[in-house]
Amino acid sequence: MSFRPPKTLPILSIFHNSRNGASRQALELLQKQQQRPSGQDAYRVDIIGDDTLPTKDQLQQLSSYLHGWKNLASEQQQDSTIQDTQQALLKDPMALKRPLVVDWQRGAAATSTNTIQALVQHRLDSK
Repeated sequence: MSFRPPKTLPILSIFHNSRNGASRQALELLQKQQQRPSGQDAYRVDIIGDDTLPTKDQLQQLSSYLHGWKNLASEQQQDSTIQDTQQALLKDPMALKRPLVVDWQRGAAATSTNTIQALVQHRLDSK
């Protein structure tokens, strides 16, 4: 007899700002579409508040997922290097562009409604 450990759900993290309409809309989308038609959850949602920043290693990963670090920070904080941007974000957590939705397992991230929807749809289509 073999034993198969229980399958864990993938986690979609959202770096969320509750005062931002787009961020509230993204969170609502994640929560509404969390269940497959079968009733089973397709993923878990991890809500990361606006007072929490990604770690330096996570920022490096996110910059690769988003094909550049300039997609991580507000326009005022898009300094010349990722190190400068990291320092600016550490000084001002509100400079992180939110909503930022991350599928760590797939190595994908999204910041716009369309790309967040595509990221969610991929999870819904996955078995």
